[in-house]
Amino acid sequence: MTKHTMTLENLGTSERQGASVAADSPPSTTNLGMARIQNIEWLLRFLASAVFLGRSWQFLRWDSPLRTIMWKQDWLEGPVAFLTGMSWQAYVTSPTTDMVIQGLTRFMGIWLLACAVLVWTVRGTSRRQGVVIVAGSFLLLFNFSIYFIGKGFQIGQGIEHTLQWATPLFLLAFLRGGDSAIPGTRPSSGFSRKHLLYLKVAIALTFTGHGLYAMGFHPQPGYFVSMIMRCLALDESSARILLNIAGYLDFVVAVAVFIPFLSRVALIYAAFWGFLTAFARVVAYYHPQNLLGWMDSWWYHTVFRLAHGGMPLLALWLERHVDRDR
Repeated sequence: MTKHTMTLENLGTSERQGASVAADSPPSTTNLGMARIQNIEWLLRFLASAVFLGRSWQFLRWDSPLRTIMWKQDWLEGPVAFLTGMSWQAYVTSPTTDMVIQGLTRFMGIWLLACAVLVWTVRGTSRRQGVVIVAGSFLLLFNFSIYFIGKGFQIGQGIEHTLQWATPLFLLAFLRGGDSAIPGTRPSSGFSRKHLLYLKVAIALTFTGHGLYAMGFHPQPGYFVSMIMRCLALDESSARILLNIAGYLDFVVAVAVFIPFLSRVALIYAAFWGFLTAFARVVAYYHPQNLLGWMDSWWYHTVFRLAHGGMPLLALWLERHVDRDR
């Protein structure tokens, strides 16, 4: 009887000690935690695929900005004459030149299309697939750099596409893992707080770039004004005023995402505005009499801009759970 009593007492003590240890230990991966990981992972895969797919369609169906730099006379006239002996006029009108540009454009389009598929299968340990995707991101960055050159090195053009070329890199960073910023995540799968900071920087750069055009620091693009007029039935003057307001709000967002008590509101607005502007193209230029032509011309503009709303949404979700875990 005594032995039995002692055994129960020891068992009770052992259970209390085990409960105490469990309370002091860091939380293990729960089903809810795994669901969070999977939700983030699939969102990142979707957004990265959308960027690659939209830009791939642009290059394969339409064109790339490659002609901007290949026909930049003040840069290439001397090298072309030295290497080929051709005059500039002969070079720019040569079928061979056009064939080379088209070939490079198609190659980039095919590479980006492959990346759009690979982002659905890549794992943190998939080194070869990771290299292909990183190369795809740098192909995007290369083309965005050409836009930057073509616009006369306007700062806004240089930074407004940051989220597009960076989204696939954030996917790879998530899959490779780090010091998890999310409760319940595995060490091999998650974002660190450093990654969350980098994501906010990418969001801030993208919105600053848009804001520089919207508020008139750079000339307001005519299609910005046209979209607002078409979508909201405004006259040009009212559309430009609204565009100015949106531009200043872009700057507010770019700063507020780094201020703890403002960041959530800023990210909610950024997600809303990012999705709204992504879908503005297909809404503004909707053409019921020519649906195929309308889709062919505009759907990809929406698709590769989905990251402008999706990545702020991801940052909002991450930040909420970082705060909850403190």
